[in-house]
Amino acid sequence: KRCCSEYYALLNSENGTDKVWMRDPAEQCEKEIGIYREAFPYAWEKVQAFLKECDGFALIEGCQLMPELMHEMGIPATEYICMIPDPAFLREEYPKRSFVDIILKDASDKKAAFDHWMQRDILFAAEMEKQARSFGYRVKITK
Repeated sequence: KRCCSEYYALLNSENGTDKVWMRDPAEQCEKEIGIYREAFPYAWEKVQAFLKECDGFALIEGCQLMPELMHEMGIPATEYICMIPDPAFLREEYPKRSFVDIILKDASDKKAAFDHWMQRDILFAAEMEKQARSFGYRVKITK
């Protein structure tokens, strides 16, 4: 099943915001990883084109550049750092971002939806740290 199309169908359905954000955070995390895996070939194509413009050196950020996928692409540990947020950073900084209200505007319980979102992101960060360490990549935790 294609994760991206499933996500957008769910989001655009009746009560879609609740169907996305009120799910179990572990399920949300699993689906998010699936979306990034699915979208990775497109992102990787853009990265490769950009690197050609930069003579092969650039600082590139994005959740789609997951450690497991960088490892599959043959990216050595000397050329990849996995940056993940500290849970306290997430909970303190994300509420300040303007897009949060936009994303959760139709949620029946904005506080619970946001809490699930943060739990999902904490689980995602933990998975990325686990992946990075398993491939010998460096990990930087933002605080």
